[in-house]
Amino acid sequence: MKRNVDKEIYNMYDAFIEKVFIEKKDYLGDTNDIILTRKNLDDCNRLFVENYNDDRELDFIEKAKKQFETARPDVKRLFSHAIWLWGFSVNESKNCDLIFIENTKRPARGFANSGRYHQSNKFTEVSFCLKLFNAILDKNFDNEPEDNRINAIKAYIERICLCCAYGDEFSAGIPDYDSIKDTEIVSSYTTSASMVHILLYLSNPDNYERIVSTNHKQRIANCFESYLDEKQKSSYLDSRIKIIREKLSLTIRDPNFDFYDNAKIYSLWSLGGDEDADEFSGLKYKKNIIFYGPPGTSKTYSALKLARAFVARELLANKSLEMDEYLKNSFVCEENIYRLQLHANYSYESFIAGQTMIDGRIETVEGYFYKLCQTAASDKKQPYVLILDEINRIDLARLFGEAFSCIENRNESVDLPYMKDGKTMTLSVPDNLYIIGTMNEIDFSLERLDFALRRRFLWFKHGYSSEALADMLTEIQNETDRNVFIERATALNDMIRSTRELGEQYEIGHVFFAEVQNIAKSCSINRLYKAGKTPKEPVKILWKISICPMLEAYLDNIDVDTKKDILDRLMNIYYGK
Repeated sequence: MKRNVDKEIYNMYDAFIEKVFIEKKDYLGDTNDIILTRKNLDDCNRLFVENYNDDRELDFIEKAKKQFETARPDVKRLFSHAIWLWGFSVNESKNCDLIFIENTKRPARGFANSGRYHQSNKFTEVSFCLKLFNAILDKNFDNEPEDNRINAIKAYIERICLCCAYGDEFSAGIPDYDSIKDTEIVSSYTTSASMVHILLYLSNPDNYERIVSTNHKQRIANCFESYLDEKQKSSYLDSRIKIIREKLSLTIRDPNFDFYDNAKIYSLWSLGGDEDADEFSGLKYKKNIIFYGPPGTSKTYSALKLARAFVARELLANKSLEMDEYLKNSFVCEENIYRLQLHANYSYESFIAGQTMIDGRIETVEGYFYKLCQTAASDKKQPYVLILDEINRIDLARLFGEAFSCIENRNESVDLPYMKDGKTMTLSVPDNLYIIGTMNEIDFSLERLDFALRRRFLWFKHGYSSEALADMLTEIQNETDRNVFIERATALNDMIRSTRELGEQYEIGHVFFAEVQNIAKSCSINRLYKAGKTPKEPVKILWKISICPMLEAYLDNIDVDTKKDILDRLMNIYYGK
């Protein structure tokens, strides 16, 4: 959806097309030289793609400098234009280093965050831009009216991106598919590129959302699928989202709403998981799921977020809640969500049923879960979610007892070993009660769980996430500091996963890394690194008081020398040595 705040970006994109794609000239400098030529493009491809540098000790800029050290100035400038197109429109890279020329065209803001994929797969993304240059050069736009050439090129780029994204499966819905499918940029497209989504939005913002992630688009389509008829459900992803926007706009009476900026709409679709392993779908159809992983990976936060969104989506789906009512701040769903913090002393008697002495008499008392089942069964139109926090701290099979089979076979009653009011107590778990558990994998590994328990739940891994860390580091204003810190945190966890004495269950969670901004604030230090990427005090303090003590505890059972060697290697990675 076109936005007024993105007008500067639209204008810069049009100016780039006119200068580079139509006039074939330098857009970023004042030379007015011809740079988009077949020879220059061939040289870029030979030096950058065919001469790929896989030296992991070098970053992208260092690699490019080595690859292009013998190139002519106009070849270098053309390559810098490909980097500019890759980065100028998104927040993380709008001020990116163009290596061979100064970046003089910097928008005040990007139209969206591009995500870690776009940043970490820079070689693939920039290569896609070079192939786009080639496709434009191969296509003759001279017959187009002069005042329509920019729009004609944007329409061609849009069709290229649709062919790349949706291929043969949706060819009938893509204009000129047969004439575009054999172009190099389409025929060689094998790895998903975020540039496809960036260029779709830039080329036709009236038809596409400012969404760079395929995963985010798929979540939106899944969330609002009820707005589509059967025929519309079989159309390609961006087409489905356009229809959803049109219908949702009428429902909420806001044609200019944004899927990110509208907090209530965002909370509905922004659930974790990918298209093949969606947590919402897992909870809806299996009814019992567990989030497991290392400490500090937002498992409880994610469980609460999922529970709130799940309750709202279920109420919207069964018409117990209207969208405009949901969007009002007065709507709350906390009364549908129950959270229980488990611990070693929590028992079957407290959870299901037990006996206790009351006024000198032994009486049968209903437990927490038994009462919740009754509450949910008495109100079948309302979804109820139970969050069982830290199930690793208790024997779950013993806690559930007879109810263990009931969470799988819903609405079937089982007898309990107690009498109440002269009758045998029975338990039945209703369809509208959903269970989310969280488990720290360090304390209790998945492999050690009883298979009967494992098969009654769907298990979703929650590990360290560089994207989650990026979202949390809102107070680190310096872009270079933020990127370096995330890169090193990610490298540290890569080493932890590959270390025989540790492994992925010992990853350091993103929540712990995010503490660096609180430390920086308390130290009144606004930078994380000195020149040359040397860590400043907040980074060092975080290692000393948080990360290192955790790693020491994890390595407590190995000999002192091996432990020191591992810690030294991990510290060097964290410090970038």
